Amino acid sequence: REARPPALVERGTRKEREAFVANAVQQVPEDGRGILGGDLGTLIEGPLRAHIAFRLREWLPDLVSLGIGFQDALGRAEGLVLMETSSPFSNAAVRYARKAGVRVTVLQHGVIAEAFSYRLLNADRVAAWGELDAEWFRRELAPHVRVEATGSPRHDRLAGAGTGGAPSPDLPRDRPVVLFASQPFVQGAPVRSPWERAAILAMVLDAARRAEGCRIVVKWHPSETAERLPSPEDDALARSLHRANTLDLLRIATAVLAVSSTVGLEAMYLGRPVVFLGPPDLEGSFHPPEDGGGLRARTADELVVHLAGLVRDAGMRSRVLEGQRAYLGRAYAPLDGHASERVTALLRRG
Repeated sequence: REARPPALVERGTRKEREAFVANAVQQVPEDGRGILGGDLGTLIEGPLRAHIAFRLREWLPDLVSLGIGFQDALGRAEGLVLMETSSPFSNAAVRYARKAGVRVTVLQHGVIAEAFSYRLLNADRVAAWGELDAEWFRRELAPHVRVEATGSPRHDRLAGAGTGGAPSPDLPRDRPVVLFASQPFVQGAPVRSPWERAAILAMVLDAARRAEGCRIVVKWHPSETAERLPSPEDDALARSLHRANTLDLLRIATAVLAVSSTVGLEAMYLGRPVVFLGPPDLEGSFHPPEDGGGLRARTADELVVHLAGLVRDAGMRSRVLEGQRAYLGRAYAPLDGHASERVTALLRRG
């Protein structure tokens, strides 16, 4: 028999919940009429509205159970820590926390500060990666929100990881590896960003055909579907990886290519020169080359020149790494392995 997860509520309360859900589901008509008010009710019609109604009926039991779980757990909690507050479940957790008088802290985790989810932040405190992101949070959020540049606990794993002892991904090592960190969209503003995914990939593959003395590895983002490279020639010059560990790849990389992926930031922390691809999004805050960190390549020709210099010219490589270190010192918390301790201290200060 499969082990069943523990019930969130006692049997009597569970029966009441089931009765509530059954009644609520009956109130959601199959065609979805009446469930969307205001302008949405006139804009969303037909199959889409019916699909929303289906999802409501499907999710109601889980939402009710989570609500009971939130109410029970947060009644005993001193604080709530989340990565964001815009998703339905985290938004529900925040609502229950407010009801219980529990302080909400958001820990900046896997994306830059200006990502859409952070524009909707509902928190009392924010633990930011560094001063660059902290300034954005202070500017965009309500004055009462306390923001501290603690650094990210997820980056603590990078401390001391830049040299030696790395597992070796299954890659030919006959030439230096250049890692391209793909991404499904630019995190800060997918609509207004000048970045276009297919054009960037074409630039990378064009450079792979012409850049001598290196092999480009395309590491797809976990939320992307791994693509086959367009031709056998491309496969000989570049490798496409989806499940490989990004940290392992960074350890063996001679250089790293990125658009606005935070893999570029991690590469700089590990002392790998980074080339950022495409025109900068100057309306955002994350454009390291324009602030002294890394290089910028807008075309395949520029990328080929940069790669040749980083692979063959020790002086150029040294200058790029020096600029990246200075940029990190101005914009981000130090990579000292103590970000988790700084976040813990923030939580304990109440």
